[in-house]
Formats: sequence, structure tokens, C-alpha cells
Amino acid sequence: MTGKDNIRYLLEQCLAGTLSPAQQSEWTALLADPAQDESLCEAMHQLLLESDNPLSADRPQWEARITAILGLDKQKPLPKITRWWWAAALIVFLAGAGYLFNRDISPAPGARPYLVKNDLPPGGNKATLTLSNGQQIILDSVANGTLAHQGSVIISKSANGKIDYQGTDAAIVFNTLSTPRGGQYQLQLPDGSNVWLDAASSITYPIAFTGDQRTVTITGEAYFEVARDKSKPFHVRVGDMTIDVLGTAFNINAYIGEPVSKMTLVEGSIKISPAGRPSSLLKPGQQGQLMGQQFRIVDDIDVDQTVAWKNGVFNFDKADLPAVIRQLTRWYDLDVRFRGPIPVREFRGKLPRDLNLSQVLKILTEMDIKYRVEGHQLLIE
Repeated sequence: MTGKDNIRYLLEQCLAGTLSPAQQSEWTALLADPAQDESLCEAMHQLLLESDNPLSADRPQWEARITAILGLDKQKPLPKITRWWWAAALIVFLAGAGYLFNRDISPAPGARPYLVKNDLPPGGNKATLTLSNGQQIILDSVANGTLAHQGSVIISKSANGKIDYQGTDAAIVFNTLSTPRGGQYQLQLPDGSNVWLDAASSITYPIAFTGDQRTVTITGEAYFEVARDKSKPFHVRVGDMTIDVLGTAFNINAYIGEPVSKMTLVEGSIKISPAGRPSSLLKPGQQGQLMGQQFRIVDDIDVDQTVAWKNGVFNFDKADLPAVIRQLTRWYDLDVRFRGPIPVREFRGKLPRDLNLSQVLKILTEMDIKYRVEGHQLLIE
């Protein structure tokens, strides 16, 4: 595939929202390379001129948006298509698709500036391990290798940052792994099950699963890949709910402050038992939703969107402003204040979670939402 063909292919995948992680990295590198501007603009030009492309029906809308950004006179025809005009078109197109990148996108002439006094970096692998004796180990600052001994169990941190437990112990001893706002972490439980914790979350678990049950307790958001063991059913307790598992992959979002607790099944089978209500069995692609005392099952869930955080992506498709802001507060350790009515907006597209805050906040600019950042406080006007 030639260089131009590859750019066209990546552009089409970007528009369709189907870039793989490797393709996303390649696409981001292309966008960051000024030497590729002409090829990128040519690909965008060709795409807009084709009658069967997804943007053709909305071409007047795209031209209007580009006209506004370039400050052109709406009463005059658009200027002759040049490399720089199509560069602007590409920027607007990518912003609309949700793929923002580290280049300056200036507001329209006369627009009110958006002030970012102190840019904030993205979250990362940060967590605290609290042992049964109360000792706390800050995992993002401790060296790899053995962390502690509890009975005959050895707790270690591997080269990839995961926490591993080796050995067995008859005593029932619990550890808690917790992430701060701006943190995430992966843990391998003593039975070989893998757990990913999102920001501001925790999991409490025994250092060895004894008896005929495996039970853990979580807060916040976690993704599980449970090791199969029919002789020892796996249970997750979250709030007043119990989730019974045999061997499966699923996501739980049960933050305090989220209006709905969501349990999404990726594969396998789980049974959800809210306190005081009948149990419900989920099939892959279904989501159990608990709002107060009301529980329901929703079919045909976008599983990729649900687990996007685990794959290093913000997926804001069909999300309203409060939902977007809640994700940003946890990942960038922000406090948010609204100085008036909450703007009604529906967002689209995806963004990598390794962007600085100022880069992500360009989606608010694109949605005509005024804001400013002061330290760790985001003010929405």
C-alpha cells in the first residue's frame, strides 16, 4: 500500500471510528507531522468530493463551520481550494469526529479566549496497596520485585507493574488495592483472575482463596477477567448487590455520584442479585442497570464503549455534558463548578486518554461551551 493509499485508508477508518490502537498511534503520528499536511489535505479533498462518502450530504454544514473558523465573509463564495484551506477543513473534520491532536486550533476571530492557566497531565498507573496490618505501599513509587510477605504468601510487583500473589495460606487475610483520582491499576488475584481498576476505585480481596468460595468487594469501576474454577464460585460485592460468576469477562461501573450503577457482560455469564430484589441472569452484550431500587436489563449494549477506559480511550458517543465531565474529573483529578445552567449537549467520538487536559477540553470549545481551568478546578460558564 502506497503512502497516499495508507493515509486515505487511515482517514476512512478514523471517520468510521474503527481505528485499532496501532492504527490510532500511526494516525496520530501522521497528524503531528507537518510534512504530511499536503497528503492529508488531498485525501480529505477527495473524500469530500465523492458522492457516496458519509460527509457529502452534510457538505454545506462542513463548509459553514470552516467558514466561521476561518473568519470568511459568508456572503462571498469560498476561496479557491488551497492546501491551507483543506488543512483547516481537516482540522474541523477531525474535531467533529472526536479525534483531537496536539496542534493549535485557534478560535474564530473575535471569539472569547479560553484560558488554561495550568495544564494537567493525564492519569496513569497509580495505586495504594493496603495490607491487613494497615501498612500502605504506594505502588507507583515502589521498585519492582517482592513487596511483602503475609504468612506464606509472597506479594510482588512485576516488570509490567502488575501485582501478583504466590503461595497459599489457611488464614483469611485481606488486602485492599485503591486508585486515586488520576490513577488506574491492574491486579492479578491469587486465583489468577485479572482485575483492572479505573480511577477512584478499590477492590478488597483475600490474599488466598480458601474454602469453596471466592469473594471480593469493589467500589468505583472495575473490569474483570475471572479464572474458571467450577469448584469455587466467584462473587463480587458492590454496594447492596452481589454478582455471581463462573468464568467470564465483565465491567462494573458503580461510582458514588453516578446516577446509574451498570454491570456489563462481555462474555460468559453472571447473575446479579440486588438487595431485596430477585436475581437476574445476564447474557453477553447485556447490561444490568440499578437506579435506586429500580433494576432493569438493557440489550445490545455497545460493549466497546463500556470498556473503552480499560483500552486507554474516552468514548463520548451519545454522552451528555455531565457524563463527560464526570469522566474528566476522575481522570484529571478535577473539581468542577457550573456558573449557571448546565449546557445541554450530546457528544460524539473518541479521544485517547493519554492527552493533556487542554487537548481534551478542545471538545468543549468545539461544542461552544465556555470554560476556564484554575489549578485543579474546572469552571463551566
